[in-house]
Amino acid sequence: MAEKDSFGVLAAKLGFPESVTLRAVLEYLISPRQADLAAAMPGSPDELADRLGMDRAAAMSDIHDMYRRGLVFPKNRYTMERCRFAGTVGELHDAVGSRLSTDPQADPALFKLLWAFRRSDMDRNMAERSADFAGPIIRVLPPYKLVKDHPQLLPSENIAELMKAQTRIAEAGCTCRKTKNALGEKCSTTTDGHCLVFGRAADNCITRGTAREVSKEE
Repeated sequence: MAEKDSFGVLAAKLGFPESVTLRAVLEYLISPRQADLAAAMPGSPDELADRLGMDRAAAMSDIHDMYRRGLVFPKNRYTMERCRFAGTVGELHDAVGSRLSTDPQADPALFKLLWAFRRSDMDRNMAERSADFAGPIIRVLPPYKLVKDHPQLLPSENIAELMKAQTRIAEAGCTCRKTKNALGEKCSTTTDGHCLVFGRAADNCITRGTAREVSKEE
């Protein structure tokens, strides 16, 4: 019987079973044993360990590591219950490069691998898929300083009002900007290269230790 290729299983789950560059990203981020765990998800740490014949403590340690790295998303972020692997390449891409403390110029390897995947497979796939949507898939808000005094400014276009409605806000690293930085290119629109994350996504980033919580006033 052929040995199971868990990296191939994960690439297929993300919709890119033949992608050499996505496989390179996954092999850089996790070990073969961690890939086996991720490929067996969803499940609780004990369920996954028993399914694979692994030591339960070792399985929990590996799952925590993958969670911190941004590959695994548990229903309960403290017990790691109902773990699942990243659902899309977009979710994976944004999560694995979002750690604020990562210096992309000092440690550019991951970002160069992500860029290779984007150029070879991800960006083209996203462009092709977006053509199938009836409406826009990305919403762009106008810069607040240009519209804040406009008498017909709608709450849905007012970033200040949108901020007030959020339950939790976090500042996280931006994988796209960090990637450009790793390639020696600076973002032309920001100086810090960070993103704002809201709600459950902010909870996840803060718990993972990849972002810092910010107040609405800040």
